[in-house]
Amino acid sequence: MLNERQYNSMYLTVPLTMRLKTKEIGYLTYYGNFGLLTSIHIRTRANDNVTYFDLNSLSNKTTDLEKLDISKDMNFLNTSLVLGGGAEYNVSGSTSLIFGLSFNQGFLNTVKGDSKYLIDGEKSTSTTIEPQTQKFLTRSIRLTIGVL
Repeated sequence: MLNERQYNSMYLTVPLTMRLKTKEIGYLTYYGNFGLLTSIHIRTRANDNVTYFDLNSLSNKTTDLEKLDISKDMNFLNTSLVLGGGAEYNVSGSTSLIFGLSFNQGFLNTVKGDSKYLIDGEKSTSTTIEPQTQKFLTRSIRLTIGVL
């Protein structure tokens, strides 16, 4: 029985965004950006905490399984909407400090609908095994701080 699962996914993300900037007001330039983030799945590893029945001691035991490759459960492509804004503070000449905040909302299910690794214990019987249905949508808030 799966108690807890921690995902560690790697994606190659290509941003397709537009940034709109104001002219410099004092030492600050404000901007807003919007667009799409397109991500291609590279790999996914999972760390599971499971409970199993030990036949030797006739009791339940808990163990951790680490770095399981569950890439087959993940969809190849993910896209999300990005909306954000921020400011650039001109320090000197062409050097600026940049501060920004953006929100990303995924459109596509990150995982495939039926898991190749998880079994739905409530729907499965002794003769049929039903895969666990799953749905994950990405959502994040990002803080950007840097030197430009």
